[in-house]
Amino acid sequence: MRARQRWPDATESELSLGQQLFVDRCQDCHDHPDVTFLPEDEWPSTMRRMSRYAKLEETEGRAVLRFVLTSRGQVFGHRAAFDETERPIELRPDLPGPPAPETEGIDLPSGPPPAPTPD
Repeated sequence: MRARQRWPDATESELSLGQQLFVDRCQDCHDHPDVTFLPEDEWPSTMRRMSRYAKLEETEGRAVLRFVLTSRGQVFGHRAAFDETERPIELRPDLPGPPAPETEGIDLPSGPPPAPTPD
């Protein structure tokens, strides 16, 4: 388990709890929180502050923090996550983005729109 390289006492159940709390509690105020939004060194103080809002116990806050930092390792690669050497994500206009929410899962007709009908 990658987290044990950083925290020898980390367990899978702790990381699972951290993930569940991150999804359940952070989602209450933040829409799909992004673990890459903050630099790694800002997450501990952010978690201390946010733990009060989310009503997390100390062990729960630690579980969420470990989940976030471990997740960053999966996003940026193991070495970069622990050295915090990642660069900002480059947005590439040549790659298509996700579908607009209102069209997600809807089969849209292809081709030109139908001609208007006279009244």
